[in-house]
Amino acid sequence: MYYDKNGNLTNDYYGYVYVTLDQKHNLVYIGQKKGKPEKSKNYFGSGKRINDIRKSRGTYFLKKTILGVCYTREELLECEYECKLFFNAFDKLYGYNYAKDDCGGDTWTYSTEESKKERIRKISEKAKGRPSKLKGKLFSDEQKQKMRKTRKPKPEGFREKISKAMKGRESKLKGKNNPSFIYVDIFKVFELRKQRKTFKEICNILNISWKCLSNRLNNPYNFFEKTKEIEGILLFLKQDDTISYSGKNHWNFSKINVKEILELKEGGMLLKDIAQKLGISYTIIYNRLKNPEKYL
Repeated sequence: MYYDKNGNLTNDYYGYVYVTLDQKHNLVYIGQKKGKPEKSKNYFGSGKRINDIRKSRGTYFLKKTILGVCYTREELLECEYECKLFFNAFDKLYGYNYAKDDCGGDTWTYSTEESKKERIRKISEKAKGRPSKLKGKLFSDEQKQKMRKTRKPKPEGFREKISKAMKGRESKLKGKNNPSFIYVDIFKVFELRKQRKTFKEICNILNISWKCLSNRLNNPYNFFEKTKEIEGILLFLKQDDTISYSGKNHWNFSKINVKEILELKEGGMLLKDIAQKLGISYTIIYNRLKNPEKYL
């Protein structure tokens, strides 16, 4: 329940007046909102400066306080204006409420006709002398015809025809034709695997990602010609048990001595201290101890 302007507690009202304090710069923003505060806890205002703050640093350092509630829209606008005067929110030294005749977040709909005309006049004066990009530009008859055609609506079934025509057609940018295609020397990969290099080490040597290498190995004939030599290399890589992704066969597997972890734990050392000593994460230690026989 909140207080109205007469100091009475009530739970039945039209809207509320609030103050948003920017604790970083010690400036306030006064606003009003229709409905109950519980339904707009994350609402801090719709003023330009408040929106800029939320875009730049989110709601950090913003604190909203409910000043009171009102029973009608007219009463709400009146109380909002009085609060702005009380907090001196129109002064840039103290607040973010720059427009003196604004009414909540919508500064146009509920403004008077005089204030609307004044705003239009100011915008018009500001735009005077600014050269237009299209002013004085002449278009040929051919250009006019093209512009008219682009504005015409597409005939019925136009999208369906294009969809049917594109079905089954291979993309021109697939595989080697892609401008961002990265060449991978499969023979170099084969030589490195024979030297018992891990896939992580191979990726680092060839300066490629694991995703790039796995795409070449899982879809080889999109990138390499089907020859007996290539088939033999792929057969070797597939039979190699280290291509498995699970456990100690994972390409990014951290080689940790599980026996050493168990000895340190039995010696009374905490898992956090063990991780710090071995230079690994707590998660890795936990996984090793959860299934030690898998890694021994």
